Amino acid sequence: MSSHGPRTQSPVSSVIRRVRITALAVFACTASAATAHAAPQSAGCAKQIAAAASATDVPQAIRERIDRGVSRASALWRLERSDDALATLDGLARLLEGPRGERIEDRPRTELTNSIRTLKHCLAGTRPGPLTWVTIAVFDEPDTPEAARGKPAGAGVFIDADGIPIGRTGPGGTLEAKLPYASIEVHATEYPSSWGAEIVTLAPGESRAISIIMAGDKEPSEESDLVLEEAPDDILPGNAASITLKFVRDADGVRIDHIDSIELSDDRGSAGENLEPLFGVIDGVMRATDARAVFRLIAQHSGGRPLWIMASGVDGEGRRHYGDVQFQPGQFKVTITLAPPPSNPALSVSNVPVRVSIAGMDIAIRRVSDANGRFEIESLPDATISIDAHAAASGNHYYANASLTPCGDTSATVLLLNVKDLTAGVRGIDSRTPVCPPLPRR
Repeated sequence: MSSHGPRTQSPVSSVIRRVRITALAVFACTASAATAHAAPQSAGCAKQIAAAASATDVPQAIRERIDRGVSRASALWRLERSDDALATLDGLARLLEGPRGERIEDRPRTELTNSIRTLKHCLAGTRPGPLTWVTIAVFDEPDTPEAARGKPAGAGVFIDADGIPIGRTGPGGTLEAKLPYASIEVHATEYPSSWGAEIVTLAPGESRAISIIMAGDKEPSEESDLVLEEAPDDILPGNAASITLKFVRDADGVRIDHIDSIELSDDRGSAGENLEPLFGVIDGVMRATDARAVFRLIAQHSGGRPLWIMASGVDGEGRRHYGDVQFQPGQFKVTITLAPPPSNPALSVSNVPVRVSIAGMDIAIRRVSDANGRFEIESLPDATISIDAHAAASGNHYYANASLTPCGDTSATVLLLNVKDLTAGVRGIDSRTPVCPPLPRR
């Protein structure tokens, strides 16, 4: 979510990644090398921040959002905005506890949630190092090759420190701000086309002026989280009455004044179908003016493949936000009934937790079977799904591990099998699926 340099076709460029990793590394180093002014326990937070930023077995989209949130919380803490830092970590915990977190397997989901809560506890009990006053002077790009810098940039340039807004320049192109000791990256952004950055390293007790030279002909934007509101599990129902896109920073929505672009593509970062004419801004969010028309376009492009929506919009301050979101269109209803195996016909199939995952995407939906072993998912894409469940009785364990590819509304019976049933060659699924056309599917 930090301001960054000109966006290339890859929305999460190597430049952005370097900025994000630098922010985390800088925080870890400065936390472990506490100054005489900082609380003595500050070194402990370096381990917690590393744990929260290095979890494995997490889908990419969630991983990126966690990385941005941890980096932002770290920077907020260093800038003595502890309440905002803790609120950011609370938002990440809620993300993992909600529908989007369900796609993570139980163990890594629990570990990541615990690491974020532990980091919050550490930051809440640790006093950051002191800040010092710095004068930030912003200059335009020089007009001639031999010039070191151009004229002062003037008023209104946005200044961020490690992605955190700290103010805007005054009429003389300067801003007085307080920054922490050690290294921090300062960005200057003037929309729509100028951007500059400088890494500032301050020694304890030092206070000085720094200069940032703006470069023109750029496309600066805020790397924000884009949310498709009607698809909390990244499946957009075919009968959705609305289609809403909104930018989110931490747990708060970003109010958009106008839309720059909205594109639909099956390749992240590549130009695709222009959806912008089919959307308008209502109450600060981007909403389809004709949801059915948008869904028809989405269905035409999908063909059983995941899609990306990439959007750019400008907020009330004039900042441009960019984000993307991956999803699949839901088309078919699937009804599953769990059944006991031949080895134990009396096995209870009620209240069994079930995980349904989508092939080729980081999507997982959780359900619990009813008294008859039945559960439904109202909207699933034209893609292969896997059904996993586990039950135990009298020391024996029974598993459901089946897959099917719906190309219409589908019902299936899935057996919970013991090793005896597998040895006997018992089939684990009986589905009543419409005959699928001969099209390539995942």
